[in-house]
Amino acid sequence: MNISNINNFINIKVTNEKIEDIKGTFNIKLIKKDAKNEQALNDIIFDIDVIDENESKIDLINEVTGEKIKLEDLITGSENEDGVISIKNIKIEDAKKYTIILKERKNDKYIEIDPIEINIETISENNEYILGNVSLKDNSREDVVLEKENNTIILEIKNKKKITGTYNIKIKKINSISKEGLNGVKFHIKIYDNENNIIFDDDMITREINGNAGYIDINNRIIKEPGTHRCEITEIESLDGYKKFNQEIIAEIEVGLNDSEEKYEVKDVKVLDSANQLKTDAFIKKRASFLKHVNNDGKLKTYEREQIQYGNGITAPERSVIETKTVHPKLVYVTLAVKNSASVLKSGKFPVPSLQLVTKKGKQIFRKTYDDYGRPNYISKSFTDGMPCYLEEKLTGKSEWFVEGSKGTIQLHFAYLVDEDELDGMALNLNDWSKDCEYLDISQR
Repeated sequence: MNISNINNFINIKVTNEKIEDIKGTFNIKLIKKDAKNEQALNDIIFDIDVIDENESKIDLINEVTGEKIKLEDLITGSENEDGVISIKNIKIEDAKKYTIILKERKNDKYIEIDPIEINIETISENNEYILGNVSLKDNSREDVVLEKENNTIILEIKNKKKITGTYNIKIKKINSISKEGLNGVKFHIKIYDNENNIIFDDDMITREINGNAGYIDINNRIIKEPGTHRCEITEIESLDGYKKFNQEIIAEIEVGLNDSEEKYEVKDVKVLDSANQLKTDAFIKKRASFLKHVNNDGKLKTYEREQIQYGNGITAPERSVIETKTVHPKLVYVTLAVKNSASVLKSGKFPVPSLQLVTKKGKQIFRKTYDDYGRPNYISKSFTDGMPCYLEEKLTGKSEWFVEGSKGTIQLHFAYLVDEDELDGMALNLNDWSKDCEYLDISQR
């Protein structure tokens, strides 16, 4: 400030330093994944609260629109990227500290995680507000990874699947001589879970079930985790003329996981028009003559496939061709990891899965009956039972569809010959030697 006296007037000059309008923004990117397979998870809902240093709830403002940012009902994958929630252009209004709390809502498939608290500091640097220190309040968490990239907070959040199941118990009371079922005998039954919590405690009386006498059914006992459940059965009232069974019966019930998905993982499926990428000596000779299937350039040959209709031989021919179609077969090349393969071995060897044609309804798959086709003999031999025509890890002799087992993970590379119009319904039959088949969908398109 300068003061001067001119002609009896006091002249005062005041200078002000111009205050720069400091601005800044930051972004939040939340990535939701399956804890086991790293798959992005859509349709998981989050709500966010922002708390300042005075423990007061505050809003976040969009720098571009000037509007309050929506922080409720945020859904992963609802925009352009699977598993992601993005909040962009968050206005930084001052250098300060505050806490962002992310709360995940319950869902049917995954275990709900605890709220995530992030401590955030904004600072002024070179006439711009930027993110300073960013940290998790609980940095020991294994389900959250926090990173700061430029002015973006990146959160990778992993959830474990909810794993539940049920089992049933059937008890039968019989005459020790005639083996006939006895109705009207009263039992007291207790069932404990693997943490010794009582999950069933009741008196029950044997009765006729589905036309069979002497039964007690206890259905839909819930399995929350693998372990051992204990069932205690005490007979408390017998029938006239029968001696009561006085000894308590204790049954231990091992409960676990249906772990086919744990043991098998499809790493890759390629649909090939030619065999140029494959090893000639890995084709299984008795299944397919390699040269018969390919042209000189290595591309698979087309063939004429007949659609067959069968009749009774009286009013319609026993066998007639109703359509002939030119078909381009494909080689479906599969890379399959078999984990803990020792547990799925047969005589020290692992049998390669067969291919089952299927139809699909939602997430369910249904075995498809094979259509009646007439094919050239060399093609037919490669289709008949769905076994692969190619296996890189194959053994020799009679074990061409087996590989050596191990106690760890083995990785297999095999291929099936499949008509081009059947690629949208394929599944690996993991145990076609069993009446209880397990399938892994590998459908394409």
